[in-house]
Amino acid sequence: MRRLWGVLLAVLALSGCIPTVSLNDRAMIRAVAVDLLEDGRYQVTLQVNEAADGSSENGGPEQTALTETGRDLTELLSRASVSRGKQMFLGSARLILVGERLAREDLLPALRFFNATQQVAPTIAVAVVQGEAGELIHAGEEAGQFSADGVLDVLHKAQEAGYAPASRMLDFFAQEQSQGGAPQLAVLELERHEPPPEAAQPDQRGGAGRTADKLRVAGSGLFRAGRMEAVLTPAQTRGLQWLGLDGRMEATPLSVELPPGGLAAANAYLQRATVRAGEAGGLPEFSIRLQVRAAVLELPEDLGPGWEEQVAALQERAVRREVEEALAATAGQGWDPCELYQLARQQAPGCYWGHQEDWGEQLARARFRVEVDCQVIHTGGAARRDQ
Repeated sequence: MRRLWGVLLAVLALSGCIPTVSLNDRAMIRAVAVDLLEDGRYQVTLQVNEAADGSSENGGPEQTALTETGRDLTELLSRASVSRGKQMFLGSARLILVGERLAREDLLPALRFFNATQQVAPTIAVAVVQGEAGELIHAGEEAGQFSADGVLDVLHKAQEAGYAPASRMLDFFAQEQSQGGAPQLAVLELERHEPPPEAAQPDQRGGAGRTADKLRVAGSGLFRAGRMEAVLTPAQTRGLQWLGLDGRMEATPLSVELPPGGLAAANAYLQRATVRAGEAGGLPEFSIRLQVRAAVLELPEDLGPGWEEQVAALQERAVRREVEEALAATAGQGWDPCELYQLARQQAPGCYWGHQEDWGEQLARARFRVEVDCQVIHTGGAARRDQ
């Protein structure tokens, strides 16, 4: 009993020595943008929420952008704390943005820094920004849709539609460490336009908003050894997502042209993707079968009987074309973002183990057979997995 009391007293004594930081002395980082300058230095821009001093109207946290430049990220964050007079807290960060120059040179050192920081969750979203990533952080000062939450909303909607990969730090390192892996990150494009004076609307803080600015997902970047070496279009990105890479195909638009000039607009989701590996003539061969379900939302008025089969056939053709174009842009160039080598190793070991060292070359010569089964399951509403 005496020993137990001694332990409790020691714990209480030590707990009193643990330093604490009050909320008013802490700056909550919501997003981090890392750019590589021409001279090799980093430029870090932080989207920071600080406790209001009571002078703001709503009394909530104030959002500001803070930029520092230097040789290493540890020094930059320390310098930001000194210049702001507050401790920078990365535990609230939800987004890491990487500038295009850094992505093409080597983003691994920067990303490893955040991965080694215990405050940063491994599931944090990571995206490449065309041009400078810091520009997007500064845009968040002017318009709320470019804040960390606004950018994440754009990413999540693009992922649900299949136009963006999962794009998380955890997934990037998992793919980077796999054999012949091709990590993917979403690529964002910020279109800056000066609106006409009469079109400018006041933002939440009463200033003139830049209503003409737009943020869109421009596709996905493919990485090798930390360098972005290829960029897929949104259509090519969706072609890969049809293969069931991360199961996020929840509500993707799948519209087709009906003769003569009619349009059938639909939302679809991927119900099942089955991929089998084999060998034909000494080359790997992959059989892909996709089951897609669609909810038709708009139709021409003069359609006759059997229109569901007609629409489904056109949708099957559209999905098959996207998948084939995506495979041509990736596997046809020796990239393996779908990790097809794992299937080949299990189901066609003779073909795989004989070409393990030059798998990329073998993959570029592989044959693909794609079959798509589309079914219209609902009209006038959303497709649901429970139907």
